[in-house]
Amino acid sequence: ASQGKLLVVNPEAKIIKTIPLLSPPGHSCLRIARQISNGHFLVAEESAHKAREYSGEGKLVREIGLTFAPFSVVRLENGNTVICGQQSMVEMDRADKIIWSVEGKDLPELGIRWFAGIQVLPNGNIFVCNAGGRVPFFEISRGKQITWQSPSTTIIPLGHGIQRLDIDGEPRR
Repeated sequence: ASQGKLLVVNPEAKIIKTIPLLSPPGHSCLRIARQISNGHFLVAEESAHKAREYSGEGKLVREIGLTFAPFSVVRLENGNTVICGQQSMVEMDRADKIIWSVEGKDLPELGIRWFAGIQVLPNGNIFVCNAGGRVPFFEISRGKQITWQSPSTTIIPLGHGIQRLDIDGEPRR
């Protein structure tokens, strides 16, 4: 994450592609990057406060400026993009307009520190890793209702990623 580039690695652990990022190398250069179905890469570039989409050849395709430091970004089937990070989570349409959002202050009972790793579930809810927060993991509906949460007594070291494996249907990773 601190090298300022994406490394695509094959199953034999050989680097088959290197994609330089616009953010300079450093600790906060990037967080979670995902390859999407069209071969492009979605990258949460924390230090730049941007979510960027790069083509498979490394060309910038899209750049979404944010008011918060992003940690994770997921592209939905409808073309919208869910981005989360420090104290904020948003869903942007194709024109980069916010159509849904939630802030840490909206959920005081969870003690949000970072909306870190996320998984958009087939029902539209979002499964969240609250990195360093009071409640480490929870599921939130688009109506901003907490539909499930780990017990607040669960002590987990600072986690950043999460994925449920017990759901029907294909989750958006």
